[in-house]
Amino acid sequence: MRQRGGAGRRRGRRGAAGYSVVEVLIALVVLVVGFLGLVTLVFGGFSNVEEAGSSSAAVAGAESMIEFLRTQPASVIPQMDRVTSADPESCPGGDGSALKTACQAWLARVAALREGRGTVSVVTAPNASTGIPFHTLTVTITWTEVGLGGRSVTVVSGITD
Repeated sequence: MRQRGGAGRRRGRRGAAGYSVVEVLIALVVLVVGFLGLVTLVFGGFSNVEEAGSSSAAVAGAESMIEFLRTQPASVIPQMDRVTSADPESCPGGDGSALKTACQAWLARVAALREGRGTVSVVTAPNASTGIPFHTLTVTITWTEVGLGGRSVTVVSGITD
């Protein structure tokens, strides 16, 4: 007589013994690839946040100079023409004056950006019909982003006397 079940039980035990080495290796590869993808995503996000922060700081710096000029008397505005971070002495006004202090603070703000540079240009022309002077203000800030190269922002505005 043949016994049934004896051979079947052995096969059942062998099939339930656990995972094979190949299955474990495949699972490890899937986990490592997933983990590396997650790490790349996190570090990529950090660089995007840094880039956005630099861009925001540059735009805010350019707009702050425009707003500063809007608060100045008409006679002061043309004095800001050709202010550049390449020459800190280009800031007008005497030592300790409010104008020079504000200008130097703006240059320091620009210099806080990676390789930050800034220029202010003022072009004054009379309005053709009224003769009232119109000042065109152009503020440009350039900086460098790691891996992306040079970046630039320019804000242009106008002020009448």
